[in-house]
Amino acid sequence: KTAVRINSVILWAKGWKYKDICEALLVSESFTRNTVERYRLFGISGLATGHYKGHNFKMTPEQEEATVEFVENNFVPDSKKVIQWVKEEFGIEYTSQGMQEFLTRKGFVYKKPRAVPDKHPSEKAQKAFNVKCGWIRKGHNKNFQDKCITPKDKRQRSI
Repeated sequence: KTAVRINSVILWAKGWKYKDICEALLVSESFTRNTVERYRLFGISGLATGHYKGHNFKMTPEQEEATVEFVENNFVPDSKKVIQWVKEEFGIEYTSQGMQEFLTRKGFVYKKPRAVPDKHPSEKAQKAFNVKCGWIRKGHNKNFQDKCITPKDKRQRSI
């Protein structure tokens, strides 16, 4: 975006009209006008600096790390369980959307594990392995290691 701003100012300085600059750079007229105004007020350094200040997260890094550890060490079927834990531990309230975004930012994905039996299981075994969806670290099945099928040849197959 900085390059587009600089190009807008260069074309404006050469005498181009705002409409022509917009067509050449594929930007809106308000973007071009704001860029030129920014240049007039702050000079070239005003074009290069972004005014984005970042996000103020609700939890401290230590609280975030504790929450990540909680999710890694417990089966978390949905974000509501994490929301409840965070509220009890730290007194911080999250919405479902906010907690899902937090978990995704921390590298977790929501997925359903698959059972891979050695042979076709009986009806009783099928009911016993009714595993629900849950949050796990992307690329890991750490949360589901305790739910493994051990066939007769002792190889473990995760579900």
